[in-house]
Amino acid sequence: NGSPQSTVFIGTYSGGAISWVASNAFPIAVGYHCATLLNDGRIFVAGGFNGSADVSNTYFGTVSGNTITWVAGTPLTIPLYDFAMSVLPDGRIIYSGGTGTPSSCLDFVYFGTVSGNTVSWVAGTNLPQTLICHTQSVLSDGRVLIVCGINNSVFENTVYFGTVSGNSISWANGTSFPFAVGIHSTSILN
Repeated sequence: NGSPQSTVFIGTYSGGAISWVASNAFPIAVGYHCATLLNDGRIFVAGGFNGSADVSNTYFGTVSGNTITWVAGTPLTIPLYDFAMSVLPDGRIIYSGGTGTPSSCLDFVYFGTVSGNTVSWVAGTNLPQTLICHTQSVLSDGRVLIVCGINNSVFENTVYFGTVSGNSISWANGTSFPFAVGIHSTSILN
């Protein structure tokens, strides 16, 4: 409904249909956050907007049946929303861009090494431009794919490939998307 929520549902896919079941509420009401699945099977949720302020909170969720146990993790480096996040083949979290406090369009990239419920955040090579509402995926060869987004209120059609080496990323332009778009989604097919 547009306002921050703490409701969580688990969907089970079977025979072409999804059955939705309410699970344990998220610890805070938030929107515009990111969530990703870690290599150990836990859900990692970070950042967002609580209706009055950006947040830097992170949480690990362990799923058992229709129950999720939430545990607080190490906060992001700054309060942040409208960013992109994914997991690299080596298990590290990578997040990029977003709107930070004070509200501004960012080009930051951070790597997070997970140990239990702790994340060690390290700065990476910035994006080639500031972006919010973009998508970020990790390709099968380990490169990071950034597609479109919004740069200081201008919708973009830019595509970038990032080759990761340690905490550095070499960014290269990809073929531009056919039109400018933001607030969208991108998926990688097998």
